Amino acid sequence: MGLTLRIIIHELEKRYGEVLAGKLSLRRQCADVRLWGAGGCEPGLLYVVSADEAPEGAPEAEEGAPAPVVLAVGAGARPAEGRLALSGCASHLEAFAFLQGVFARYRAWLEAMDRSLIRNEGLQGLFDVSEEFLLNNVIVVDPALKLLAYTKGIIPEDDPVTMELIRHGYHTEENIRKFQLNQRFEPWAKQNGFIINDTKAICNYTTVVFSFKAADSFSLIVVMACNNADPQPWLLDTFMMFLVRVAYYSMRDYTGGTPSGSAFNAFAHDILDGALTDEGEIEERRRYLGLPADGPFCLYCIDIAGSKHLSARIVTDVARSIAPAKAMLRGSEVVVLCFSCHGAGCPIGVPTESCPTGGSNVYKRLEAVLIEYGLEAGRSVRFDALPFLPTALEQAQIALRTGRLFTQPRSDEKRRGPASPRPRIFGFDDWYFEHGVMSVARGHRDLLTSLRGCRQLLRIRAYDEQHGTDNLAFLRAYLRYERRTTVVAEKLHMHRNNVKYRVDRLNELFGVDTDCDDERLELSIAYRILDALER
Repeated sequence: MGLTLRIIIHELEKRYGEVLAGKLSLRRQCADVRLWGAGGCEPGLLYVVSADEAPEGAPEAEEGAPAPVVLAVGAGARPAEGRLALSGCASHLEAFAFLQGVFARYRAWLEAMDRSLIRNEGLQGLFDVSEEFLLNNVIVVDPALKLLAYTKGIIPEDDPVTMELIRHGYHTEENIRKFQLNQRFEPWAKQNGFIINDTKAICNYTTVVFSFKAADSFSLIVVMACNNADPQPWLLDTFMMFLVRVAYYSMRDYTGGTPSGSAFNAFAHDILDGALTDEGEIEERRRYLGLPADGPFCLYCIDIAGSKHLSARIVTDVARSIAPAKAMLRGSEVVVLCFSCHGAGCPIGVPTESCPTGGSNVYKRLEAVLIEYGLEAGRSVRFDALPFLPTALEQAQIALRTGRLFTQPRSDEKRRGPASPRPRIFGFDDWYFEHGVMSVARGHRDLLTSLRGCRQLLRIRAYDEQHGTDNLAFLRAYLRYERRTTVVAEKLHMHRNNVKYRVDRLNELFGVDTDCDDERLELSIAYRILDALER
């Protein structure tokens, strides 16, 4: 997100005086500031140039790209199409250095808010890093009008409504009566954008309200009481940069228009952190939240560490796409608890078209978001009791790490050309074996390769390398297709009589008895072990 021209002009006018604008939409955003030069313009940037070197026409941009903006600085600077003019500063280099500082300051603020989101510091964390930019007192309440966060360093002590809210932690019945008498609830629930009220019928200051909607009500209400600065357009633009981050908590915790979402997150975090282990208390809180008593549940873990999309947008889109399943941020992971299906035939974790409830399958909806952001997720096994949550999270984390490791293309595979798309969701059911092999093999590879089945396959591989044969591949196919001679012959493009001859030859050369159930099992496991060790 860049800075709007309204913010940029405000910052310049505080320092240098009036800035004149040509035919420009002041809502236009600039991502950064550059000096004007002969190397051409990048779209969406602000370019600073001396007044006597300013270009005559508006800077051009590629079709569909945001046009750059020019700021002409110095005596004689005049506005024009696509151009701002600042005459109160003699040097364009001085103005450029000043604007670099402005962009750096706002960028640091945005990064501080994003770090707060990633660390799951809550709404108060966002407020604490934002007071310098909000200037005024800002509060946020949930649908029950409970105070969730506020600017602790900017408190209007002469406003009784705000002070009552902070003192009690919620709006009192007297405050609610005032809201009803002044018909405030309906606009909060229905009206989009900022709601500015300067009647001062309730608050002693002009207020700017922004409500996040849920169904036919509101999920969060954010109120700015303009006790220090009037609600000028530049301040509303800054306020909106803040609200974009608040939107994450609205989508994550209050999607249903009730404060129960926050209670769910606290419940899940308590179980995952080991703070809640008593089954009776878990059952009581489960009933309060309306979660199914015996599942089926499934937990997904999405790693967002290192992603260039580390912002509220990821969690917001995940929460919106998988509802009524729940998504929450936990450290650098997005944890999704699915409980959308309520039957023994629930295809949790399976990419089918729909759930038994008739809705779109959570797996496919989540997969679409992961593809959009270039992310991956691990998935636990299906489970039927909420105390299993910590184990389910560990399973999902293991599945993600192991699946990533074993699906990385090898150098010889890269040379073969384009490969099939990598999976986005790795299930513990699919990767537990490779994880076990990897765990045992660390420093103790011989423990696995010394198994009888592995020794047999290694002998066959050595023979193939020496004689140019393909016995290892043949035996794998023979076991995979359950010794069905006709199917094996068709898959390997050979005569069915030759299949029997080769089986007998394996027995003769290596003592492989494929008629023995135990030996077939050992060989099948040995193939998976050697595959995993090779990867």
